[in-house]
Amino acid sequence: MSRENIEILRALFAAFAERDLPTAQSLAHPELEIRPGLVGGLEGTVHRGIQGLADFAAEIDAAWVDFRLQPGEFRDLGDRVLILGHASGRGRESGIPLSSPAGWLAEVRDGRVYRFESFLSHDATLEAAGLSE
Repeated sequence: MSRENIEILRALFAAFAERDLPTAQSLAHPELEIRPGLVGGLEGTVHRGIQGLADFAAEIDAAWVDFRLQPGEFRDLGDRVLILGHASGRGRESGIPLSSPAGWLAEVRDGRVYRFESFLSHDATLEAAGLSE
C-alpha cells in the first residue's frame, strides 16, 4: 500500500502542476485537510474537504505568479509520505521572487489524500515527521 500512496502523491503534484483541479480533487479524500506553510494568506489557515482544495488553489493563484512545486524525493513512512523538494514563484502584488527548499508531509486514507501539510524547509519537514538528517 505504501508504494501506492507515493504514486497517489506523485499524481497530485502532477495535477497541481498542470492546474488540473478536477484530477486533483479526484485524488482528495472528502475529509481532506490542507495545512499550507506559505500561500500568501494567513499562516495557520486550514483548508478542509474537496472545496477546500479548490479554495487553496485559488488562494495560491491570487497570491503568486508562476508558482511551482517541484517534488524531488518521496519517502515512504508507512502511514505517511514525506516529500522533499523546492517551491518557486513571484508575488503577484509585490513581484518578490520565491525560491525555497520545501517539504510536504501527507497521509493517504482509502486511496485518497487525507492530510497534506507543507513546510518552508527540509529540516522543518523532517522534524514534523519525527526524523532528522
